[in-house]
Order: sequence, then C-alpha cells, then structure tokens
Amino acid sequence: MELLKKCLLVMTLSVLSVLLISSCAKKTDQILGPSVSGGVACYYIDTANFPDIRAFMSTGFTDHTIGDFSVTEDDKPCVVTEVTKTDNAAEPLSVAVVIDVSSTMTTNARDTLSAAAVTNLINSMSATDSVELISAGFNAANNGNYDVYQSFTSNKVLLLSKLSQMGTVTVLGADDYTSNYDALNQAITDIKGRAGRKVIFLITDGIDNKSITVTSANSIVSKVLSFGIPLHIIGIGDVIDAENADYLNIGISTKGYYSYFTDAQIAGGNISADLAGFQTAVNSTVIVKYRSKIGKTTGANNMRLVNIAYNQGQRYCQKYYSVP
Repeated sequence: MELLKKCLLVMTLSVLSVLLISSCAKKTDQILGPSVSGGVACYYIDTANFPDIRAFMSTGFTDHTIGDFSVTEDDKPCVVTEVTKTDNAAEPLSVAVVIDVSSTMTTNARDTLSAAAVTNLINSMSATDSVELISAGFNAANNGNYDVYQSFTSNKVLLLSKLSQMGTVTVLGADDYTSNYDALNQAITDIKGRAGRKVIFLITDGIDNKSITVTSANSIVSKVLSFGIPLHIIGIGDVIDAENADYLNIGISTKGYYSYFTDAQIAGGNISADLAGFQTAVNSTVIVKYRSKIGKTTGANNMRLVNIAYNQGQRYCQKYYSVP
C-alpha cells in the first residue's frame, strides 16, 4: 500500500520519444516504463545467437552511430559491433493480447471500450505483424479459465471477427472470476519462440482469483524475465489498491510497463492512445548489437542486467534477460 502513496513515474510514449513526468496521484493515469533516462527505452533482448546479442531500443532520435552507444552486462563492459535502424518488415511484430472477461468488465462498458482499443491496434498494424487473442476469466461455455480465441495470425478480418466474440462478456458466459496469470502464461508460451519483435498486453479490471497452473505474480515475473518479453499491463476501472500494487510490482520487477486508467479516462480513449503510443515507439526502434563477455552461467547468475548508455552515458535504459 505504501508503495502506491509514493510518487510514480508516468511514461507517455510519443512518436519518437518517451517523456517522463512525475505523478503523486493515486487514482489517475499511472504509467510505469522500463528503467528510462532522457527518452531512452529498452524493449526486447534477442539472445537467439548468444553470446551475440541484439537489443531493441528507442532513443527519441533518428540518426545514430556506433560510437553513440556503450553496453554493460552486470557492470562488465561489452563490445558494441553494430547499430542499425529496425527494419520493421524484416522484424515483424508479434502481439499477444490478453483481455479480462470477468463479469465486472461489463461495468461502464469496460469490455466494449477495451475491444474498441484493440480493434484500433489491429487495424493499424502492418501486413507482416501478427496478433494472438486470449480471454482471461472463467468460461462456463467450456468450463475453462482462459481461452485462446485466436492464435497468432496477420489476418485482420479473422482477428476482428474473433475479437467481436470477446468484446461482450455475457456472450462468453463468464462470471466474476479472473485468471490473468494462467492466460499470461499461455501468451508467454506462445510468443517466446517467435522471431522478430514481440510484446504482451494485458487489459484487466481486477486481481487474479481463478488461475490454476500459475497462481502468483512472482511466477509471471520469473517467466517474463526468463524470456525477456515486454509485458504491458493496463489496469482499468475499479482496480483497488492491493490489485494495483500487484500489477505495479510486476511492472517494476520486470522493467516492463504498467498503466492505470479510470472509467472516465478509458471512455475518453486512453487505452487506444496507450496502445498506439507503445506501437509507435516499438516501430521506431534501433537494434544495438553487442557481444556478451560473461559467457554462460547457472543458477541466479544466469540472469543478466543489461545497461545501454546513449550519448556518452547521459541517457540510458536497462533490461533483464536470461542466458539461453
């Protein structure tokens, strides 16, 4: 509780920059980003060719040279070998969208407003990008606690058709159970092996109370860190302090993202703006290639903290990854 009474960093993603402002409000727009300094943000660490690493990041600028960047892993310097602007066609974006379908999502049209925001996201994605749709909440129709409504596809017509089935909670036969952790676990499983850029979104108005396989926030934190996948949690509506803290702590622990919007704010389009801002930033990334000098280790030391400094260290970002 005390954590929520402290000032939070509010991150607003814009076309080419990440602007940080501070907020002490408890029930207002709260957006926590990865460790960010001066508009620099780290999104994804690609370890497929370890020890050669690719870090996807944004700087807020369009022109870069290799000398602009320096990298350390656990404070040990690494050699930067190449810096390139991301070719979005060659590095397609995979987005797993998890939507809470508990009955409280019908309050003040949270379900339809969330679906409208995801509709805008789907329509704005390129032809090479893919989306997966997962519902989180007990579904009386199949006696399950989450559903993969649509596996990854770039077919927008199919995605929008499936999304329309998720948009009205009553159609799903859902009750007030929420199974966000199991649904997120499925999203991580499905997205971790996909090539290119990747991100998971969760839109929810309540705490998990129905997951069976993954039953704690710490388990989600561990899985997100293991695969280095950006997780963006959007809390909406009547999220109470304890729930708010749970999701906030996931954001802090993973150097990921957490946003909170009131019903009035989502009615004003804040979810759509949040998703659009994140997509714009991810579509404006650069790839910093470097070589890890630490080598493979085991146990707790298998987790690395990458620090990427830009503009002679005046700006930086950090991201965890687990050695494959």
